[in-house]
Amino acid sequence: MRNIFRVILVTVCAVALGYLAWGKSSAPEAVLDARDATIMLGAYDADGVFSRYCSGAFVEGRVVTAGHCVEGRAEVLIETVDHYVYRARVVRAVKAWPAVDYAVLRVDIAPGLYPSLEVGDGMVPGEDLYAWSGPWGLGTLLLEGTYAGRISDDQSLPNEIRGMHYATMNGAGGSSGSIILNEDGQAEAILVGGFGEDSRSLRLTGSLLVGLP
Repeated sequence: MRNIFRVILVTVCAVALGYLAWGKSSAPEAVLDARDATIMLGAYDADGVFSRYCSGAFVEGRVVTAGHCVEGRAEVLIETVDHYVYRARVVRAVKAWPAVDYAVLRVDIAPGLYPSLEVGDGMVPGEDLYAWSGPWGLGTLLLEGTYAGRISDDQSLPNEIRGMHYATMNGAGGSSGSIILNEDGQAEAILVGGFGEDSRSLRLTGSLLVGLP
C-alpha cells in the first residue's frame, strides 16, 4: 500500500512539473512575471501546517480572490510566492451567482514588497487567457486557455451559472480565486469554478469566470 502511494505521489509530482515546464515555454514574458503577485489562501490545520485551499493575487494594491473562498470569515491567511504567511482581513466579500463572486482582502505589509497587477480593458472573445493558481496545494502552476464566450447563450446549462463567462482552461481544487490574465500580464477576471463532463453532467469543459471588483 505504501509503495502504491509513493507511485501515485511521484506521478502527480511529475505531471505537475511537466505542466509547469510546458506553461513556462508557452506563456508570454509578462504572464511569467505576474507569478510574483500571486498568493495562496488558507488556514493552519490542527497540526500547525498551513493548508492551502484557494488562490488569488495582489491587484492594484489589494488582494483579490473569489468570494466563496472567504465566506463567513473576517480574517484568513495568505502565502506569497516566497512562502511568507500573512494575516489578511476581509474588507469586502460578495457571492451572488451568476454575476458576482469576489473578495477584497487587506494585508498590512510594506507597500511595494510584492508586485501588484494592473487591471486590463476587459476580456475579448478569442483572446488567450492565463492563470497562476495552486491546485491541490502543490504550489503555483500556470494554466493556459482561450476565452470562449458567455455561457448565458447555452440554454442547456443550469440557471445558476448562466450569465458567467467561461474559458477553456481546466481548473482543479485550489484554483478558485485565481486571477485571469491577458497576454500583457494584466488582471481580467477571477476564476470561481469549473464545469465539464465530470461535473454533474454538464457537457462543457472549462472554468467559470467573473469580473474583478
